[in-house]
Amino acid sequence: MLEAKELDAVCLNILKEQNNFGSNKNEITFITKTHVETLALSDKFNIAQSIAKQSQHL
Repeated sequence: MLEAKELDAVCLNILKEQNNFGSNKNEITFITKTHVETLALSDKFNIAQSIAKQSQHL
């Protein structure tokens, strides 16, 4: 998928009961061509910071 869409990475938002639509929390799987990292359930601000850190390594 990354190659077909010419992307460096994607974020998969994992929805569960504790972080459904409208929730202030998220759990993200950050996927690159060489790595998959799970960003644990946290508030959206911390998740955004984690995504920014992961993006620096691309």
